[in-house]
Amino acid sequence: MRLCVVVLLVGARAAVADPTLPGGATISFGSLVLPAGATTPAAQYFNFAHCACSQPGAAGPGYVEGGFAYQLLLTAGSMPVHRPLEIWVGAQCDQAAARASSCHQIASATIADLSTIPAAGVAPSVPVYDLMEPEPGASTCQLRALASGEWAIADGNGDGTYDYFVGQPIATDAQAPPLPTGFTASPGAGSIELSWTLPADLSDVAQYQVLCATLGGARATLTAPPAPAYTTARNLCGESQDVPLVPSHVDTPSPDGVDANIDITPPQGLAELDPAFLCASVADPTATSLRISALPSAGPYLVEFLAIDAAGNPAATYLYPAIAAEPPDHHAGCTCASSDPRASLLPLAMLALGLRLPFRTRLQRLFALALLLHERVRRARVLDRLLHALQAVLFRLAAVLDE
Repeated sequence: MRLCVVVLLVGARAAVADPTLPGGATISFGSLVLPAGATTPAAQYFNFAHCACSQPGAAGPGYVEGGFAYQLLLTAGSMPVHRPLEIWVGAQCDQAAARASSCHQIASATIADLSTIPAAGVAPSVPVYDLMEPEPGASTCQLRALASGEWAIADGNGDGTYDYFVGQPIATDAQAPPLPTGFTASPGAGSIELSWTLPADLSDVAQYQVLCATLGGARATLTAPPAPAYTTARNLCGESQDVPLVPSHVDTPSPDGVDANIDITPPQGLAELDPAFLCASVADPTATSLRISALPSAGPYLVEFLAIDAAGNPAATYLYPAIAAEPPDHHAGCTCASSDPRASLLPLAMLALGLRLPFRTRLQRLFALALLLHERVRRARVLDRLLHALQAVLFRLAAVLDE
């Protein structure tokens, strides 16, 4: 398999080596190597989604992000060392007790004769799942942050006992961040202002994103969704290990004529955290509010809130009851003096009343102004109805395209 090199060391500490091999030879770790075709950044490579997708049999044949490698470099000594170099994963694998309980060997990555390592080094592949679940007998991905690592281990003098160890620490994170509480929603014209109370510990929170849907399960907005800051196993490789959803009550009023106080069940798009349903995002972990805009009607809408950590793990909660907006203001952003068609006539009316003209003439002018005002109001209402009809057609078209 062709590999691409990423010049990035993952982990807070540098590689740690024990005494040299016979003749003074040493092994060292170089750069992190991700598979060709991998698109996930290294900072989000060792998360829950990658752990789940790299389990045996989980992903299809086209999935390429199931493994990783570190370059292994040989510094030759005064004599070649014709000994196998074993690759292990776990923490503290240089200690016999920890190696037995918290580590295991990656047999497929063994280098039969370490003296054959070329000057450019070698990069034996290691499954992400093995790195994140290094304990012997592990059978599933645990929701935890683990200081794991890759180890090169050898029996340098051939006496049957490991005596050479060099390790590369790798920080893994399969644990979702904490969610905010105390959600409140305020309706606006074609928008919803959502606010919350921050969790006590923000050390594992990087940003927040929101997904929205109609009661029928379609996307709620016609604008392009923001880019997802999270990764799920379903979106990464098709593995159906969906993120657990928990309900959270939201304090929200119901605008006139809209019943938002209904029980909800998250539709498929929200249940699977489909990025197409994203409708708002804020990259500040200390933020306490955001605005969901470009809503085509008063709704109500189903809203799901995500807290996301730096590794791309999302924590998700769906808000109940459903949240209503107010009808959109189609005159918002108008460059005219006022969206009220009567406003432009007011100066003319005042002028007509103030002119020193015969009373009959002033009455005739006021009558003409009244007719003009009536016509402008009629045209504005027709235009408003046309805009509403066009909006409904576009909204229905978007729903059909999503089906």
